[in-house]
Amino acid sequence: MAGMGNQMLYLVYRNSIQILIEDELVTLFEGQVLLSKADISRKVIQMNSGYFQLLFSQAVTFKGKLSGEIFIDSGVYQVFEISEDLESCKFLCERMLREIEDENISRELADTLLEGVLSILCKTLSSKSSIQRDFIAITKEYIEKHYKENLSLSELADHVNVSVYHLSHMFKEEVGISPIQYAIFCRMEYAKKQLRETSCSVQKIAVELGYENPNYFNLLFKKTVGISPGTYRKEWKRR
Repeated sequence: MAGMGNQMLYLVYRNSIQILIEDELVTLFEGQVLLSKADISRKVIQMNSGYFQLLFSQAVTFKGKLSGEIFIDSGVYQVFEISEDLESCKFLCERMLREIEDENISRELADTLLEGVLSILCKTLSSKSSIQRDFIAITKEYIEKHYKENLSLSELADHVNVSVYHLSHMFKEEVGISPIQYAIFCRMEYAKKQLRETSCSVQKIAVELGYENPNYFNLLFKKTVGISPGTYRKEWKRR
């Protein structure tokens, strides 16, 4: 279906596929759904039978539900999981494909089966809509609780159920820095507090924040704050 705000949907109900989306290779496994903007470069480069793709318009209404409610409105793509309804999806998809391949196809039955698949997808994706809308706030909150750990982009992306690319792009657009830079910022804020309020050595603070090499910690602190940890403590005491 053509129209403004189109989205491409890939549902993998069996096996797996690989899709090149712009310059990123994305692998989808059984039970995963990928939603992407329709006007981006994409190509299925490796596949095992067991998926189908649909083009939707955000203006299309399906069974009283506006499909735009469940589609991404920014970024390039997002991946969702189908869990409890996967077996139902498999059954409906395979039955629908059999009907389509049959010479005596029943168009009405095929449409009914497709309607069943879309009902499952609407329910699954709508249940994740709040996470989709608020994933930047959720990511920030997660970083603020776990900044002393060795966080990775993939861990953060998994936590909010979006791609690494989408998280990096949207986080920087909203916050001004990348998620990893924000984690470093949180560490340096904690270090500043420790330097002001305790007599802990710079080395001890560095180790507490996960930096085994104090020199590397000093370098990051100076790059973030503008002065070294020792100078920061001295200037704070003098003030």
